[in-house]
Amino acid sequence: MHDVAKAAGVSQAAVSYAYNRPHKLSEARRAHILAVAEKLGYAGPNPAGRSLRTGQVGALGLMITDSLPYAFDDPATTELLKGISEVGELAEVALTLRCATTGPSFSVTAPVCRTATR
Repeated sequence: MHDVAKAAGVSQAAVSYAYNRPHKLSEARRAHILAVAEKLGYAGPNPAGRSLRTGQVGALGLMITDSLPYAFDDPATTELLKGISEVGELAEVALTLRCATTGPSFSVTAPVCRTATR
């Protein structure tokens, strides 16, 4: 980030704002910073570094004691998972469902659902 700030002639805070708080910069300044960053091969903030700094990982794991198909067939469980997923989406938190028995897990990062292997 330091190199991007130096090359773009802005502060490191401005580079951070370009990625994390774009509303704090004019569109022209943000575009300039992102163009310089791309030219230098900077891909943006490191999620692992952010997790270390903030103490938040942006993920929620949920263990299901019955089989995963049951979780999607039972109306009450489906509503519970829907509510958890909606709140997670608003908070930009990924939800991972895992069955207590062996088998595949499912990672849900709304609105995309993908099957993950063990």
